[in-house]
Amino acid sequence: MPYNAAGAALLRRIQEAGYRDEGTGSTFAALERRGLVLCKYEPGSLGEPILFVQITREGRKLVREALGLKATKALPVGTLREWHWRALCRAYVRGEQGLPYDSDTGDGFGYVSWNTCLRLRDYTIKGQERPLIREGRHNEPFGLVITDFGREYYRENWQRYKEMYPEVDAPQPEEQTTESG
Repeated sequence: MPYNAAGAALLRRIQEAGYRDEGTGSTFAALERRGLVLCKYEPGSLGEPILFVQITREGRKLVREALGLKATKALPVGTLREWHWRALCRAYVRGEQGLPYDSDTGDGFGYVSWNTCLRLRDYTIKGQERPLIREGRHNEPFGLVITDFGREYYRENWQRYKEMYPEVDAPQPEEQTTESG
């Protein structure tokens, strides 16, 4: 995450917590020497370098221990995290209207990031690409709509995810209609 770039969330959070002072850069350097973060400087547009900070596995472990948190368990391959499921629910509900990202549209599903959209768009099963959403044309500028496979995935996995993530408002899927000849 960028630290000292204009509008950087990390800088804002540190300031809001009252921890920013002239020694903040030294603090990041000390954390890096201890293997808790990685620091990288890149040139900024105004000549000042921008500090990017990334927490390491050891840093996450230390934070979890200090706060008494448990590590997130690995899910079976292909299983969606809660925020991915929430975004797929939004895509299912919106249908051809499309899936907005990087915003909370007030529809009850919350914020959907571009990375979450990429996870759904680039979904694979056993190495085979099976997108749950796709880029498409519609009235919205975002261009992401649920795929036929995404609808099928939603219907087939709704009960499992409803049990995994009961707080997500996932409407019961419509039954698939079949045409008889």
